[in-house]
Amino acid sequence: MRKSLILGSAMWLALAAGFPAAVCAGGVGGLALPVGSAGSVAPAKSPAEIDSATVATALAAAEADLQKIAEDGGAVPAGATQEELLERNHLSRHLVDTLIRHSEALERLPEARRRGDERQKEEKSWTGFALPPPYSLLLVDQLREALGTVTVEIQAATTRRTMMDEEAGEAEKRFKAAEVLSRQSEERLSMETSVEGRNRQTWLHDLARLRGRIAVEDISEAQTQAALADADETMKRAEAHLLETQLGQARKSVRFSQSDLDDVLIAIDRQRAQLEERAKRLNEAAAAVHQEVERAQQALAEARAQLPKATEAPAQRAARLAVLAQWAELRQRQSDNHDLAVESVQRLLELQNWERTGWQYRWHLFNGSDSDKVPEARALLDQRIAQLESWSRYVEREIELSNGRIGEFELRQKGMLSAAEADLALRFIATERDRTEVLRSAQQAMENFRRTLMVWREEFVSGADDRSVGGVAEAWAKAVRRGIQAFWNFELFSAEDSLDIDGRKIVATRSITIGKSLGVVLLLLAGYLLSGWALRGIRRLAVGHLGLNAGPTNTVLRWLHFSLLSMLFIVALYMANIPLTVFAFLGGALAIGVGFGTQVLLKNMISGVMLLVERPLRIGDMVEVGAVVGTVTNISIRSSTVRTSDGIEILVPNSTFIENNVTNWTYSNAKVRRSVSVGVDYAAAPERVSEVLLAVARDHPHVVADPPPRVLLEDFGADSMGFKLQYWIDYGQGADGSLIASQLRVAMARALAAAGIGIPFPQRVVYLKKEDDPPVEGAVAPHEG
Repeated sequence: MRKSLILGSAMWLALAAGFPAAVCAGGVGGLALPVGSAGSVAPAKSPAEIDSATVATALAAAEADLQKIAEDGGAVPAGATQEELLERNHLSRHLVDTLIRHSEALERLPEARRRGDERQKEEKSWTGFALPPPYSLLLVDQLREALGTVTVEIQAATTRRTMMDEEAGEAEKRFKAAEVLSRQSEERLSMETSVEGRNRQTWLHDLARLRGRIAVEDISEAQTQAALADADETMKRAEAHLLETQLGQARKSVRFSQSDLDDVLIAIDRQRAQLEERAKRLNEAAAAVHQEVERAQQALAEARAQLPKATEAPAQRAARLAVLAQWAELRQRQSDNHDLAVESVQRLLELQNWERTGWQYRWHLFNGSDSDKVPEARALLDQRIAQLESWSRYVEREIELSNGRIGEFELRQKGMLSAAEADLALRFIATERDRTEVLRSAQQAMENFRRTLMVWREEFVSGADDRSVGGVAEAWAKAVRRGIQAFWNFELFSAEDSLDIDGRKIVATRSITIGKSLGVVLLLLAGYLLSGWALRGIRRLAVGHLGLNAGPTNTVLRWLHFSLLSMLFIVALYMANIPLTVFAFLGGALAIGVGFGTQVLLKNMISGVMLLVERPLRIGDMVEVGAVVGTVTNISIRSSTVRTSDGIEILVPNSTFIENNVTNWTYSNAKVRRSVSVGVDYAAAPERVSEVLLAVARDHPHVVADPPPRVLLEDFGADSMGFKLQYWIDYGQGADGSLIASQLRVAMARALAAAGIGIPFPQRVVYLKKEDDPPVEGAVAPHEG
């Protein structure tokens, strides 16, 4: 059983790989295999060496062999397994299909080459149009459209040739593998002595030869198909060269007359009339379609509400209700398709409206002198093209969904269905196909209009590229002027203003633009300068000539200046048509309450702006503010985030960084000096201790070499000599100060022990004496009791 499963898996893998059929006529189960020298298959021939008669003869022989296999009724030849027999039958059927394709390709090849030669001759002999210039813009559009189509066809032919070359390469690999299997089976055949073994090896040998012959035919057919693709590409390239020549000559002198526009509009109106008639028919049929849905849903509801029949089994009732539910679903799908068709017609009518307006606008641009509208038109075209592409992608997804439903129902048909269920499956498939047809029709219409817009856009782009240097400079100047104008008229906000017209109060909305605001600012600045100059002259006259007191004079002039500026401000707003209501939000209790309520928020926001501008700390800096020590991970407008070494993120208000002392350990340099202290025995030499500690510091990977570490003899303690190891670490490289200090302490303990240097613990010397002995100076008195 396991061997059968392995053989079956190998056979299905071979079928999935798509063994191509070959020019052969048997050898496996009655198929005669023509051979070359030494029993190998004949090499593939080029398309020039193969004629249709040879392929026809091979096809007739293959069909006869296939008929013979069918007459055997699936009998297993001697030495064959059932899986290998299935493979033989598949290859035989595939052989016939491949020979049919090969024969058809050979029949088309001479005609394709002849047409290619004719196109090349036509392209070389073309001298110009029959009519004199100027040429209609419609002709230029037709040439552009034809050139685009031919370009796509050339790409398709090139892709097809590449595919054929890849298939020929894969077939050559299969041919070599089949040759190896054939030789191996032939060797085993010569060594077999039993009848069963010889039958088995003979079968395997013939099957391998069949695979080789199929690979040879695959190579031959791929070469013929590649030659056919080359002929098609040659013909299309000749057409493309001719179209490029014609388009280049036509574009030198182009006209777009009123008669051309009228012809286009008449054609569009004719198409629109057909669409409107179709929309009318769909609307008339809408009521009937919806009634069908209601009847199906009502029948399903009544069937569910009825009591089960006495003679009806529960399974029969469930099956009947399932059929009715499917009928209701089918009617709903048909109604959805009808609604989709109505929506599609409406979309097509909208496209017709766009196209009609576009042609008229294009005519005005072509025959007018306002070149400033060309960039605007091009931007509008880009917008429409993007919109059509979005709709096309949506429709494509809907088509894929419908195809998926069709596949689902076709798979359901292969199961055990009743007559009613089979009929419903067919109806569902037909409904989904109708939906697909509606979607494809709409997609094609959108694609056609998109191609038309692409042609128009190419015309605008090519027109811009063909202009002289002076024209380009003029276009740049116009673009700058348009940009300034757009900036000047940009609306900042709008405000409502009350107007009294004929005794009626009307509320009007005023637009507050950048231009109006700048106008007010410039007018106020000019008024400020002029009024200041005038008031200074008045002050000199009043104080110098009239002898008035300078203090009161300055006060009066200051208030006068303020009054003049206030009046000038009101006049400037009136001249700029800005109502005073735009400043209404500054007054009232609400503004005061909001001001008090948002005091802290505004303080933090202003502090955040200061942090972002001054940058006293950056993301990634290690800071210490108050009791918080950690790395800055985020700086926002209200607060900043500091992540501590414990992984806790703390939100710190921005005002804290402005109002308090902040220690930034990595502000200008990420290197920080740390230290570790240790006490050693007095018996150790200080120089040796320093060498050991420096070696420990240098060996640690996170201790930087510059600045170098150093060892300081810090103190002579009561129990030990105190040394301090000072070293530098780089927080910019992700160093962990606490972990490095711990690792250094462990390494120091190990190194000092290896060097024979002890680390003493606290010691106390106790002297004992008798009561008669005099007390020893500096001794510790014994504890009483």
